[in-house]
Amino acid sequence: MNSPSTSFGFLPDVYRILGKYNLKHALEHFVKKAVFPNKSTWRREVNAAIRLHVENSHLDKPEDVRLQLFKNIHSKYEPCILWHFSNLYRNYLKQCKTTMTLLARFVSRQYNSNCTMCSLKTDQLVLHVTMFCGTNSERRIKLWNSLYDTVKNENFQLFIKLPPDLQLLQMFAGLPSFDLEDNVRVHAFKTILNFFAYIRI
Repeated sequence: MNSPSTSFGFLPDVYRILGKYNLKHALEHFVKKAVFPNKSTWRREVNAAIRLHVENSHLDKPEDVRLQLFKNIHSKYEPCILWHFSNLYRNYLKQCKTTMTLLARFVSRQYNSNCTMCSLKTDQLVLHVTMFCGTNSERRIKLWNSLYDTVKNENFQLFIKLPPDLQLLQMFAGLPSFDLEDNVRVHAFKTILNFFAYIRI
């Protein structure tokens, strides 16, 4: 039996697009039975298929090494926790914006630049200014003490055993690798965001 793409001259492009999103079955069923899903059902099916295609492409697409690092904590193709958090806690919008700027710089291409806080030249500016810069040492100690009190000893011990770049990614994403109650995670993330709010790059 001929495929729909050879039976109807106007269908090849449509058939190709539907094939891309794994939706050929709907057109083939329509050609055979003259039955097509109603508008709302078809819209839901198309949206779900496109989202699945984009998510799979996002996971499989070769990326810069630093973006691959970020995918360790944010693998789904959806708004990150900073977007959701800024909508739920509007009084933290400014902190979320600052944190998003730091995150974008952290996963972007690295180049030598001077720390605006201590003047040290580094090719890992965000990592330096958040995790190592002496100018932030007092705030960083307060952050560690607060996180220790919030997430409890066992989780904190696991956290500090991570390499510094993974510690930073965990903080950017709200500690996703740790089993925390919702209220504890929110409190910890607010503490982290308040720390990031003072960072200047």
